[in-house]
Amino acid sequence: MPASLSDDLKKLIVTCYFEEGLTYREIKDRAQCSIGLVSKVLHNYEDFGQIINPFSKRTGRPSMIEDRDIKYISSLLDANPVLYLDELQQRLHSARNIYLAIATLSQLLIWYGLTRKHIQKVTMERNEELRTLWEADMAEYTDLDVFVALDESAMDNHTVQ
Repeated sequence: MPASLSDDLKKLIVTCYFEEGLTYREIKDRAQCSIGLVSKVLHNYEDFGQIINPFSKRTGRPSMIEDRDIKYISSLLDANPVLYLDELQQRLHSARNIYLAIATLSQLLIWYGLTRKHIQKVTMERNEELRTLWEADMAEYTDLDVFVALDESAMDNHTVQ
C-alpha cells in the first residue's frame, strides 16, 4: 500500500484554514497536495472533530505482505538492482514462502518507490575509462566517409542477411 500522508500535514491544513484563513488553493500550494485532500481533511475535521474519519475501514482482501517482506525486497534490489520481476518473485517465494503475481509485485514496487533499477543498470554498465580510450581512437579518423552506421533492430538469425 502507498505511504500514508502524515498527520502533521493534515494538521497543517486545518491550521491554515481555521487560524490563518487561507483558501483551499492557497493551502494546496503551501502543503503541496491536492485540493481533494484539503477538502477531505477539512470535512473530516468539521464532521468528526479530528483529521481522519474514525468510522472508515479498509475494504478488500487483507494484504499478504508485511513490512519485513518489503524490507527483504528492498535489500534484494539494493544488492542486485538489475533483478527481473520473475527472479524477484522466485526469490520471494523461496525465502519468504510468499507467492505474488508479477503484476502484483510490479504494483507493490511502484507503491513503495522501489523502481530504480534501469538507472542503476545503465550506470553500472558504463565504463568511463573504456569510453575515453574509444574516443581517443576515433579522433584519429578525419575522413567521415570511412564510417558505416549499422542498425541491429532488424537482425534475424533465421536468414543470411
